[in-house]
Amino acid sequence: MFGNINTDGIPSLYNYAAAEAWEAKVKPIRGRTPECKPLGERSRTQYSIRREGTLIYVRVHNTDVITYYPDGVILLNTGGWATDTTHKIMTAVLGYRISPHTFQSRTWITATNTEGVTGTYRLSEGITRLTQAPQGDGTYIIHNPETIWVHAVDRKAHNRVKARYAGFLSFFKTYIALRRTTVEENRSRRTVEVIPIDREGFTALNTGFYSTSIYLRRGAKGQHNELVNALMLSEDAEDHFKATLMLTMVNGGWLEHISVREVTKLVGQMILFMNRDEVLRQEALPPGKQSKDNYADFF
Repeated sequence: MFGNINTDGIPSLYNYAAAEAWEAKVKPIRGRTPECKPLGERSRTQYSIRREGTLIYVRVHNTDVITYYPDGVILLNTGGWATDTTHKIMTAVLGYRISPHTFQSRTWITATNTEGVTGTYRLSEGITRLTQAPQGDGTYIIHNPETIWVHAVDRKAHNRVKARYAGFLSFFKTYIALRRTTVEENRSRRTVEVIPIDREGFTALNTGFYSTSIYLRRGAKGQHNELVNALMLSEDAEDHFKATLMLTMVNGGWLEHISVREVTKLVGQMILFMNRDEVLRQEALPPGKQSKDNYADFF
């Protein structure tokens, strides 16, 4: 559902009666088969309205995005297109209070669930069922909101896991303390703490390891992650040194240094990633809350 977005002349159709009345008065485009009744300006036939039996449909390109039922039910269906076009047509027809928008490639709307919780709800992969709120203020009740699941850290399990890496973490903190220095960032002109990248030491390892093969944010489960993890879990300080060099080279080694903050975060991510089944648990978000799953790519 791409193209120019023009909502000129598109009516507000908050309920079945309004949609029925508008559809009845729109004249179809002459000579078109099947019949086409433009929703707004007559030159923009990609947005149309039609009646089939008792149902009224608002169509955007090839998708019936809004369906009105005589009993007051309104069905929303993006057809998988969480686009500005779809959202602007929905807003023009149903009103600004619905606030459709894209978040993580899916459409979310503002509505109230049947328990009275107003918030942001993700449209179902199928069809989302709405009714107009009884107070008639332009708000809607959502009857089948999706339960949103995200991964969260089990703190007790996380502490148990980190205890297994105690030797490496102690070595890593010492390495940082000994090599720490400061540089001024080119763009922000802020002074940040960094550690120089030891290319010679990394090359001397001759492990066949390529730093760009650590893809924690993309959930890679390759042998290089397994190698670094094994070195971190070792009780040998030499292995801890190797793991540290590998982790500092994660940016590909084309920089002269890596920020202390970045490499410390990476160590934490590596531990979480390699122990994700033990440390991460799924939990449902409260109704009406919109949030990102920060660990979705770990699985």
